[in-house]
Amino acid sequence: MPDVRVVWMHRFLSLSLSKTLPLMVPRLLPLHRMLQQQQHSGSEPVQLPPSLSLSSEKLQEDGIYLAENGYDGYIYFAQQVNPQLVRALLGDAAAPTHAFICPFAAVEKWQTSPQPDSE
Repeated sequence: MPDVRVVWMHRFLSLSLSKTLPLMVPRLLPLHRMLQQQQHSGSEPVQLPPSLSLSSEKLQEDGIYLAENGYDGYIYFAQQVNPQLVRALLGDAAAPTHAFICPFAAVEKWQTSPQPDSE
């Protein structure tokens, strides 16, 4: 197994400044704003919301956030998130009952995995 530190050092040394900056200061996007705007706008295209500074003070108790650095992405579901927004983002998957962080790759797997039949 390769040493993770060597892998990241190689990434940093081989990237341009514009690609290195997101690794140092990841973006935090409030997805719940985009989902709410989409619900109100209907079929009109929705723009990506502006990035927030990385601070817990910026997080709302009912929000959904995407933190990404160009390589990895994590979706954070706050404690009081609206289940309808979760369904809008993940499809018919069950809404979370508590705050959690979900790696972006797990979301893709969650969306593509077969759902149990409800009777």
